[in-house]
Amino acid sequence: MTSETFLEKESRILSDIATRGLSSRDKCLVTATPRSPKVQAGYFALLRPSADVRCCVEYFSQGVRDALGDRVISYHNQGFGTVHTTVATQGIREFDDSNDAFNPDNGLLDVMADSLSASISKVRSPLILGYSGFINDPSTVLLRPTGDAETYLSLQRTFIEEAESRGLSLKPSWGRHTTVSRFTEDIPASEAQGFFGLMDSSASRQRSSLSTPAEDISVGHFRWSSDDGFLIFPYRTFVLPQAA
Repeated sequence: MTSETFLEKESRILSDIATRGLSSRDKCLVTATPRSPKVQAGYFALLRPSADVRCCVEYFSQGVRDALGDRVISYHNQGFGTVHTTVATQGIREFDDSNDAFNPDNGLLDVMADSLSASISKVRSPLILGYSGFINDPSTVLLRPTGDAETYLSLQRTFIEEAESRGLSLKPSWGRHTTVSRFTEDIPASEAQGFFGLMDSSASRQRSSLSTPAEDISVGHFRWSSDDGFLIFPYRTFVLPQAA
């Protein structure tokens, strides 16, 4: 996939998300992840943005929780250090809610780590991540990406090729966004006015983008549930250059 094609797809999806978010103001917020005994689990490669970006996301996530209470769940219940941008995933499946339902395969994680290690040295550094404010659709709040995607896409493409050469297929992320929160219950628009005000306030304050180098990238496994949110368990982490 070329950088132009990637950006066109990413922009189309994000614009659709923002449009559906505005339409929800006349209807309701609708959960895409209702409370359920099921959990999702799988493997990941995640970029971690700068501390400034992570603090911004955690602060805004708290604002969403304050506005909507226990009808929303943060993607960062482990703290602001888990704020991330996904590069690729592998083997995402749904399980019964049991801590023993998903047993990570260290051999698979070693392949992912070796593939990532081989990829990092082939990609121009630093890897800049740019963001331009928060958007939502009826079910999710995201931090919107902006700026040049070439370095991100080069890392993603090289990582997937290295993994394929080792017999492992990975699924690339469709975009460079960061998920902030998900709604776990349907919320009538009349009860979401505080949230809508928060989104409007964010839009008015964040007219310029924030671009900073990614701090590190990890491979590992994750677990998602409507009770615990998104929990990540890094297996190997690679610190990324902060300057050329």
